[in-house]
Amino acid sequence: AFTEIMEKAYYGLAWTYLKSGKTEQAIQSFQDIAAKSTNKIARGSALTQIGDAYQEINWLDKAVEIYDQLLREYQDTVYADYAQFRQGIALLKSDKIEAATLSFQSLQANFPNSKYLTEVKYYLGLAYFKKEDWEQSIRQVKSYLNAESEKKEFAPEANYLIGLAQFNLKKYDQSLVSFQKVVKNFADPKNILQTAELY
Repeated sequence: AFTEIMEKAYYGLAWTYLKSGKTEQAIQSFQDIAAKSTNKIARGSALTQIGDAYQEINWLDKAVEIYDQLLREYQDTVYADYAQFRQGIALLKSDKIEAATLSFQSLQANFPNSKYLTEVKYYLGLAYFKKEDWEQSIRQVKSYLNAESEKKEFAPEANYLIGLAQFNLKKYDQSLVSFQKVVKNFADPKNILQTAELY
């Protein structure tokens, strides 16, 4: 029988592999937990880790597959909105822009209390940017920046994205203000700062 102590050992092994950069071995350990555990929470957690590990090594189709499985089999658990969110990011990274947009919109519609609702606005802005829908991109990203939340992890990228969208709309004065905001307020990350200075 797959006992709780074995489950914990597999988790320890999987996390050690992950921290050591041995992602494929980590995935195998998490797969063992997902296959053998009788605890639904442990299985859902293991699948979440597998999806994230696949995304980490850019096996994006495999990641999307795992997130799909989580959404099908664990829709009534704490993992569902996270899976929807991460699936959208994997699809966006795969340049499956329409599918990513739908995934993010599904998160907004199906999980009104999700803690990812603020971040999803940034990613929707990025998706619309990739679709060259500059106006909608600006709306989504501004909505992200104006959302009530303590920390805006993507504030530099968001302001930069607004500047680029304004530039593409030939709103050069507004674009200049956005790029100056990036240069003035965000010393890191350096590559965004340098690109903003160039514009």
